[in-house]
Amino acid sequence: MHEIITLPYGPLEACVYLIHLPSSTCLIDPAIRPENLPDGLPAIRWLIATHGHFDHISQADTLRRKTGAPLYIHTADHDYLLDPRLNLSMVIVGKIVYQPAEHKLTDGQILELTDGYRLEVIHTPGHSPGGICLLLHQGDKPIALFSGDTLFAGSIGRLDLDGDPAAMAESLIRLGKLSQRPGVADIPVFPGHGPATTLKDELLHNPYFKMSRTDLAESGF
Repeated sequence: MHEIITLPYGPLEACVYLIHLPSSTCLIDPAIRPENLPDGLPAIRWLIATHGHFDHISQADTLRRKTGAPLYIHTADHDYLLDPRLNLSMVIVGKIVYQPAEHKLTDGQILELTDGYRLEVIHTPGHSPGGICLLLHQGDKPIALFSGDTLFAGSIGRLDLDGDPAAMAESLIRLGKLSQRPGVADIPVFPGHGPATTLKDELLHNPYFKMSRTDLAESGF
């Protein structure tokens, strides 16, 4: 059995997620201080950033030191760790440079967790060049999607911070195609900010899925 724990944290309330498995824990978006983690968790063995903005990586170095777990980030956002302008720390809290990630992720990569669980990396640029979604599988069954700042309940990640509307449009198309896989459309979606949703509900009701590349570029979002 597994449990997904949601921990909104920080001034922008980025959602930190814990995938609590029987023998290990995977932490998605390392933005919480170690002392604010729940007690009694199995060892944290993975720290995965859905993208490189400060509100999602703010405690990456602290958590690495505390847990000994490596950091994973998509290769296209890796340099965000090293550049306070890219990671936006210089406009939020002051310039912060992080240590390089131990692992650079690529599209389609599978991260084998423990207890029969695995994460599939889905590259969804737009909000940032290296934004990813993570599809959690239990055996061969998809059971949850972590969408970072690509997809929110009723919205998407901002495009006015060096975002790319054309890339976001392609990423939304890709998520639409993802929903056609058996068992995926009805799974819960856990976004980088705000409440959980489902992919089916977003495809039906999220207005951004109906926008063209031009519409997104002109939305000013």
